[in-house]
Amino acid sequence: MEKDQKYLIPCWNCGAVFNAFESTFCCHFEPTPLCLFCYQCLCNADEDYRKKILKEAPPEFFEMKKKSLGRKDMKLGELLLNAGKITRADLDIAITMQNEMKAKLGEVFIRMKLITPEDLELFLLDQKAIHETKMGHNLPDPFLVEKIGPEFCLKVGMIPIEVVVIDEKKILNFAIEKKEDLMRIKLCDELSEYILLPFLGKPEEMKVLLAKIKAIKEVEDILTLK
Repeated sequence: MEKDQKYLIPCWNCGAVFNAFESTFCCHFEPTPLCLFCYQCLCNADEDYRKKILKEAPPEFFEMKKKSLGRKDMKLGELLLNAGKITRADLDIAITMQNEMKAKLGEVFIRMKLITPEDLELFLLDQKAIHETKMGHNLPDPFLVEKIGPEFCLKVGMIPIEVVVIDEKKILNFAIEKKEDLMRIKLCDELSEYILLPFLGKPEEMKVLLAKIKAIKEVEDILTLK
């Protein structure tokens, strides 16, 4: 696929337009691309919408979809093996059951009671691409930091960038230094009102911006004492 290959899709969920060739596919039985803004796949969209997307898709789109089948399953199996959630024997049995059931491997693991649906969601997060971003000197926004909480931002190592409201859904753009940090942020109740859109920040930028958040917290602590 050429780097400039484009197939622009309007997301049924948040309304944002994204390039399907920059996306990844979900892990449902008939995978569809994930929106780059709200991380929702197209599987829950109405049938007419899905038919339109497939009808207008270029041939390269279907080639990419074909390549994604199985590759995600194998990646998921490797992640679960490395995490000690399953054994090699479990994986062999699950693959056999998958072929018989015509289901995604993650669903088979759940039916075998090897993992929970919550486990599956967290491990699938590790398969999503997180793009790098350049952060300007105007960050962090002190008002947004105050809303989320400077102590919380420092604890999880995140820089809130902005909140975008689309169709009454609040999308929080934020930066983290390492992809692994996303796991613990995903589990935080403090961010439950937002759809999370993570980016990777450069270590040197993250260090400077986290220092600014620390200064905001120190001022907040002084005002609290007063």
